Amino acid sequence: MPHKTQKTDPLEKWPSQRIGMILFGMILFGLLLRLPSTNMPLLDRNSCRQTDTAAIARNFYKHGLNIFHPQVDWRGASEGYVESEFPIYPFLVAILYRVLGPNDLLGRMVSLIFFIFSAVLLFRLTQKLWDDQTAVWAALFFMISPMNIHYSRTFMPTSMLVCCSIASIYYFSEWMDKEKWSLFFASALATTLAVLIKPPSLCLGLPLFYLALRKYKRSIFSEWRIGLFALLVLIPSFAWYYHARQLFLETHLTFGIWEGGYSKFGNPTYWLNPTFYKVMVFRIVNDILTLPGLVPAAIGFFLMLRKRNDVSFWWGLAFAVEIFIVAEGHQTHDYYQMPLVPVLSIYVGQGMSSLWGKDLLKGSFLSHRFTTKSLLAALFILMAIAGLSKTREYLRYDPKRLEFGQRIEQLTDADSLVIFGGWRKGSQLQVKYPPSDPIDFYFSHRKGWEISVDQWSISLIDSLREQGARYFASYYPKGLEIKEAFAQGMKQKYPLLEATDRWFIYSLDR
Repeated sequence: MPHKTQKTDPLEKWPSQRIGMILFGMILFGLLLRLPSTNMPLLDRNSCRQTDTAAIARNFYKHGLNIFHPQVDWRGASEGYVESEFPIYPFLVAILYRVLGPNDLLGRMVSLIFFIFSAVLLFRLTQKLWDDQTAVWAALFFMISPMNIHYSRTFMPTSMLVCCSIASIYYFSEWMDKEKWSLFFASALATTLAVLIKPPSLCLGLPLFYLALRKYKRSIFSEWRIGLFALLVLIPSFAWYYHARQLFLETHLTFGIWEGGYSKFGNPTYWLNPTFYKVMVFRIVNDILTLPGLVPAAIGFFLMLRKRNDVSFWWGLAFAVEIFIVAEGHQTHDYYQMPLVPVLSIYVGQGMSSLWGKDLLKGSFLSHRFTTKSLLAALFILMAIAGLSKTREYLRYDPKRLEFGQRIEQLTDADSLVIFGGWRKGSQLQVKYPPSDPIDFYFSHRKGWEISVDQWSISLIDSLREQGARYFASYYPKGLEIKEAFAQGMKQKYPLLEATDRWFIYSLDR
């Protein structure tokens, strides 16, 4: 009878020392790609989201570390308490401010720390699901995906969300195998934080349910620990968003978590619109995978479909469900797709690993000059070049916007309230409480109101002046050309402090 060779556990294929060195090298490589742009002003891609987050962190630092009362600067004359996702990220940054002093770099560094944890957890999860080689390719691609290069060093909770999403699945899978309470609570904490940071992260329940169903089968509904896990996730999430709603009812300041502000949810208008699908496909191909990465991702996807009992299948399916539920948010904001990066990284890892050991050039005239491994190495280099090239688009910003904020700070008193004249955002969104542009508030270190150009009127300026406004300024001087009567009224009624080709500043003290 022939001797059967025992299947080797993927975790035992490579010595732990070798794996540690590989991980260290990859993380160092990933940090080197990101560090050169970490000290730039918060005016790169999604500057509104970044400066809003940074303003909340700065307000925690200045007005007390009360995590249950996040404050924004576009508050008018109120205290500025805002309905938002759980502000754990700006709260952590504010703690660092207390130790090291306020600096935007600290916010970016916190994101980089979560990027490091994400890379390690993704490696471990892929290693557990597949093998060491697939884990290396998945982690390497995670380092060079253009969307991840950018958002893993922005002043936003996106990198933290990605880390919590990976940790949720990895520790839950480990708990299913080892049944240690430490793993149970690690997964519950990660899942809870993911939902608190972004409510649609509840879709993580699908891959988690799959893992539990695979182990407990029909007895899953009688397994009390699964019920406890669900309660540990849902109760804090429900409690926070109920509290956040009460803040909105008090101040009418919101990031549009539910109704009242900017809607993020899908509807037939989006689901039946080809533009929605074009935008999603374009971002997945160009901002996450890159064109060179499309081939190994497709191969990995079909390998995953053949396996079907792989958690990455249900993870990807859960995210597809989320895209449909939060269709408007996904179409409007590219960073909503960031939690898809680790899933697609696993697909790329599967594709690259499956091709690595094959002789694709066998019998061709190129076989004596190239090997499959050299071609795959060249493909990875192309992916890295494409990723870095795409990322450069994210770093463009208008330095005069920063200069405008600094001029406001120089020309106005520290405690004075400012009205900032914005563009057509309010009329475009058609919502009762449109989000305000926080950029000028943040860089001027001032608080107050923002009014869209359609709202510019002497009567509104006078009304806000009665509430405490002392200056009216705008980075959109073209608004004065559009609103000629308003411009004439301001000229007659209030003194002009400064006007350039990019901004104007009026004093409201006659």
